[in-house]
Amino acid sequence: MRLSFLVCVFLLVLAAAGNGRAADEPLLSGVRQLTFEGKRAGEGYFNADATKLIFQLERDADNPFYQIFLMDLETGDVERLSPGIGKTTCAWVHPSDKLALYASTHDDPAAESEMQAELDFRASGMKRRYAWDYDEEFEIYAHDLTTGARTNLTKAKGYDAEGAYSPDGEWVVFASNRLAYSGEMTAEDAKTFEHDKSYMMDIYRMRADGSDVQRLTAAPGYDGGTCPGHPISTPPVTT
Repeated sequence: MRLSFLVCVFLLVLAAAGNGRAADEPLLSGVRQLTFEGKRAGEGYFNADATKLIFQLERDADNPFYQIFLMDLETGDVERLSPGIGKTTCAWVHPSDKLALYASTHDDPAAESEMQAELDFRASGMKRRYAWDYDEEFEIYAHDLTTGARTNLTKAKGYDAEGAYSPDGEWVVFASNRLAYSGEMTAEDAKTFEHDKSYMMDIYRMRADGSDVQRLTAAPGYDGGTCPGHPISTPPVTT
């Protein structure tokens, strides 16, 4: 889970701190702040030549959820790519710089009512414990960076997100719990899934146009989100 990643980072920091490093010596140097607006920003990734950064940001006053933005690192210009409705997460830029990939719930008919409900909840002064929302309406979209056109690549009930393009741009690897909504769960799995939506998360890949979907993992339990920093092999998967 995402918490596991944070724990790993924490352990690495502890290891570095204990490896002869002075307590007041910074772990990072040359740090430069890139975002200055909004409540929260994160999930940032460079494009292929590191001239742009794609990331999620909670900035819009009428939407309490993350939206996807693209920053030109030379000019500092920031462009919102997602439509501003619903939730988004996990973006990645195609190696050609012509497309971007992200997950969104903007096609969910209940998206705007959920936005208002969250705004009302925050206005009440109440706070909830942070937990990632594996919203079953998340779909993965390809966004044309020239025309702004969006194409739904997944079209499956369930959480489809955390996608990344392969280095050649031919494939997309992503995470999904779609099997939980297809009637293929055992009674035991269904009981676990009821309170843990990450339990049925598996890793999939598909062609960049959304075709030829292949399930890569099959063990019960959370198999982790995809990591865009790792190369993605492109030979066909055989079963």
